[in-house]
Amino acid sequence: MALNSDRTVNMLVLLCIALIALAMFWLDSKFERMKKDCEIMGGKFYSISFTENICVEGERVRQLQ
Repeated sequence: MALNSDRTVNMLVLLCIALIALAMFWLDSKFERMKKDCEIMGGKFYSISFTENICVEGERVRQLQ
């Protein structure tokens, strides 16, 4: 029975690692897309914090989400 339990724990750990890697990939893709969209609009992209990003177009500032 212990072997079965160890295998289950290993599977859960691998699943958690895979979910974290997937979330990191998704966040990076979203960040790059916001940056690219800002540059297409002719602005400069600034990441103020993990959740707050802005695009500055001349005197105009847009908060990106």
